[in-house]
Amino acid sequence: MSTNRILALGAVALLLYLGFSYGLRAAFPCTEVGCDTAVSGRITGAFQRKKSRTFFLDGKLDRRYDFDAFAPATGPAEEDNPLSQYLRKGDLVSKSGRAALLTVQRGDTLTRWVCSPSPAVP
Repeated sequence: MSTNRILALGAVALLLYLGFSYGLRAAFPCTEVGCDTAVSGRITGAFQRKKSRTFFLDGKLDRRYDFDAFAPATGPAEEDNPLSQYLRKGDLVSKSGRAALLTVQRGDTLTRWVCSPSPAVP
């Protein structure tokens, strides 16, 4: 196989990969849940890409939700224990707008998570 053909196939493979990634992001837009965002619903699915997990609520696949801005409300905030690693299918999440506290109900257990302050912009 000639060098030109190998380079052309590599370029086509790269374009297909980039197109597929962009298409997934366009098909399933993501909402980053932060201190100002109101959200309420039951986790019905998850989408994982590398180390990032986003979630679908109430069976609706038209929007994903990113809960990485939240840390446990009790105890020291640990980067190894983000809310996205705690959540699983069937959990009920609720948060009112402009509130820093998010609650997760799993069966009879209720846990509270607090929104980490965003870093100051210089």
